[in-house]
Amino acid sequence: MRIRSFMIAVVCLFIFAGLAASAPVVDEKKPALGAHFMYSFIPDSFLSMAYQEHTSISALGYGVWASYGFTQFDALFQVNNWTLMMDDGAWRANGDKKKYRYWMENDNFGMADFTTSILWKWRVHPAVEPYVGPSMGVGFLYGHLKSWDSNDAGKQIGEPTNKELPPVLPLVGFLGGCRFYPVPNFRISADLGFYAGFAGGVSLGYAF
Repeated sequence: MRIRSFMIAVVCLFIFAGLAASAPVVDEKKPALGAHFMYSFIPDSFLSMAYQEHTSISALGYGVWASYGFTQFDALFQVNNWTLMMDDGAWRANGDKKKYRYWMENDNFGMADFTTSILWKWRVHPAVEPYVGPSMGVGFLYGHLKSWDSNDAGKQIGEPTNKELPPVLPLVGFLGGCRFYPVPNFRISADLGFYAGFAGGVSLGYAF
């Protein structure tokens, strides 16, 4: 599934690049507004470093952004909402015996965040602009992760409790990608980075 999505993204990039080939130069030092959609996941190999039993963790995010373009970099501000897509199932930390296994279920768990980024950019073509830079922000958790004791078969027993999680999380990551301008001032961006996991997505925007 992820390979197919990657191939679709590559094809879209070539299409956008072709459209951008004849576009005029977009002036710098302009504000821009837009929206984006992101998919984030934590690889199972990373989870296996801490857990011998676990399910998969991914999240679907969407949000709005505003930026101001300088000659060599952009200042970017984002407000996002993330919906957790975690399979229900048994978890057990590395080194723990089976009696310490527990069952986890997602109960409308998600995160709203505000982040800011400094993105260095390179105009390699009048209408093609790769960029990369760090991101910092704060996330506000909502909803619940329910936890049960688990039997030898890995199924929940007893009454559930809400997993104790901090209500606010600091966020540090990086963002990279490439912008295409199929028409003056209109941006289509392919985004990649590390943000609440490994993330990729698409962004649409307009530079005034």
